[in-house]
Amino acid sequence: VAGLMLLPFACLRVYAWVLLRSGLFGPALSDADLRPLLVVGTQSSGTSSLTVGLRRIGLEVAHENSDASYSRCRDGTVSWTHGLRYLDHAPPDAAALARLCDLPYARMGFYKDTFRWPAECPPEWWPGAGACLRAACRAVVRDNWGCALREGDGTCRPPFARAFLQARHPLKVCASLSAKFCRAGLEGRADPELASFLMALWPEGTWDGACLRTVGWYWTLYTEAMLRAKAKGALDGAYRVEETSPCEVA
Repeated sequence: VAGLMLLPFACLRVYAWVLLRSGLFGPALSDADLRPLLVVGTQSSGTSSLTVGLRRIGLEVAHENSDASYSRCRDGTVSWTHGLRYLDHAPPDAAALARLCDLPYARMGFYKDTFRWPAECPPEWWPGAGACLRAACRAVVRDNWGCALREGDGTCRPPFARAFLQARHPLKVCASLSAKFCRAGLEGRADPELASFLMALWPEGTWDGACLRTVGWYWTLYTEAMLRAKAKGALDGAYRVEETSPCEVA
């Protein structure tokens, strides 16, 4: 039974190895190899649409994904979670790490193929995998938090040649996020799991459960952090998605 449960997982890993690591379809990439492009932006800022647009003009980019051992991301990544490398406030304490890493819905954002799959851990659904994956999540958060702002550190993996902030009108972002995460729209209550997740990243926000304040604080704190990173030279630029085509981004 255990073998049958692992078979789909093993098949996916073999397929990924043949496609991305064997050298049959191009040189394999490591975590240390430079990628051309990273675009960060809040959820609902149009990152999915940008990914599709970049693929249509021939770029091999991935959405919320930079693990070249498991996904086609040779030319770069479009992601909100990779904004983690540009956060300049204190890294999360033990309680915040628990909110990020102790529940499956949250920690999926910080390993698997988003950053890297912890090779030492079995799949999420495997009995007893939780402890290993919780530790892997903590390691990813610690390694990536503010890594692009540490001069001469070189700890960001993978490195990117260019990095940009994609911004969308905040009212459009808030409306989209409320449809995804709020009960009864902007006047209702935010998903408590979302509020807990965001509070772990930005404890200075007002996370009282009100939908509009939750999504509004998220857009504000994320965007301000990225603009500070741009001012420090860690991001190469910023653009409004409403006014910029995928060709211009590329």
